[in-house]
Amino acid sequence: APALRLRLPALPERATADDVAILPDLRGAFPDAAISQRPAAAWPIDLDALFAAALAPSLALPGGGAIHLEEARGATIIDVDTGTPERGSSARAALAANRAAAQRIARELRLRNCGGAVVIDFVGLDRRDHRDQVSRTLEAALAGDPAQPRVLGWTRLGHLELVRPRRGRSLADAMLRPGTRAKQPIALAHEALRRVLREARANPAATWRMSVSPEVETVLRGEAAAALRALETRLGRRVALAVVAGIEGF
Repeated sequence: APALRLRLPALPERATADDVAILPDLRGAFPDAAISQRPAAAWPIDLDALFAAALAPSLALPGGGAIHLEEARGATIIDVDTGTPERGSSARAALAANRAAAQRIARELRLRNCGGAVVIDFVGLDRRDHRDQVSRTLEAALAGDPAQPRVLGWTRLGHLELVRPRRGRSLADAMLRPGTRAKQPIALAHEALRRVLREARANPAATWRMSVSPEVETVLRGEAAAALRALETRLGRRVALAVVAGIEGF
């Protein structure tokens, strides 16, 4: 809860959690907010799907375009593909698509916690006034980001540069193996625990056994041991672990 407080642009008036155990932490972090608990089954959220979207290298835009993101060592590189407009002026269509991309990029930078230099390659912006509109759209979309990113301007090659101060590790650094799209054992361990919890809601009387890779088993006995114990307390029974060599994760 304290880490969450640091990432919010303003303190909330209300906070809701599915786990009763976290309510005291929320009350301590947000003393003026109305704190409540809602059963996990009532949440219309697929957390694993949200993580997958936030780690995806490409995101679709309305109208057939896409945003491609790559976190390199020196900078985050973003390429915008506006697609092929079905009607209207190609310049106006590109402007509208780039402005929509700018709003989405601002959201993704914050969601993924990308830090440092960011270089964006918008496409089809030959007119200076159109470039100005896109940069203003991006600045407005970034205004609520607590990291306070700064748009630096356009390069001679037509790229828009900005800098977003680093605040901890990015989501990709925390969840993926370096230089790959494969998840780290700690991410797989928590994903496995969430899977058991989802299955337990549908079949609460079952006894659970997880088949996991040696790496994931090590994490569940170490870094994620507290999360495993919390799940077992919640289910009212022990979750058995079976180590299986050669499997991916669990």
